[in-house]
Amino acid sequence: MTAARAGGPAAGVPGSGAWPREPGTEVRPGAASPAELREGFAIVAESETPAAPVEWSPHTHPAHELVWVRGGALTARVQDRVFTVSDGGGLWIPAGVVHAGRLPAGRAFHTAFFDPALTPIAFPAPTVLAMTAVLESVLLHLARADLDRAARARAEAVVFDVIEPSAR
Repeated sequence: MTAARAGGPAAGVPGSGAWPREPGTEVRPGAASPAELREGFAIVAESETPAAPVEWSPHTHPAHELVWVRGGALTARVQDRVFTVSDGGGLWIPAGVVHAGRLPAGRAFHTAFFDPALTPIAFPAPTVLAMTAVLESVLLHLARADLDRAARARAEAVVFDVIEPSAR
């Protein structure tokens, strides 16, 4: 994963050349945290592999967000920095921080939202995380809709035990 400072006259101005778009790009408004982020759930995970390129407009969430990809890379603009999120790395975006992103077609996109009130870890700024096999597996497990509260609590505890900044 790499980070660079955003710059240039159009940096951060949607529609003014800040994000040159591939043909057929689906532009999505910034979405709120998922509706499933409800009382008692510290983490809600989701995954998708879009058929067309996707761009998310600048937005914030009331929850912390962790994004990662498989089979390619995601570009994220977080405040005045641009990150390239590729296999093996994840990007932690603190709650309330403005961000936007883009994803080429056919890449597996994963996201996990963390309720700040129920999350015992704190990364106060955008942070590159190591997406270890254990962390990714448990987060994908948390995407299941059939987990009971006890199973969910055990899985969430494992996430909090193994999540850590990347050494690279």
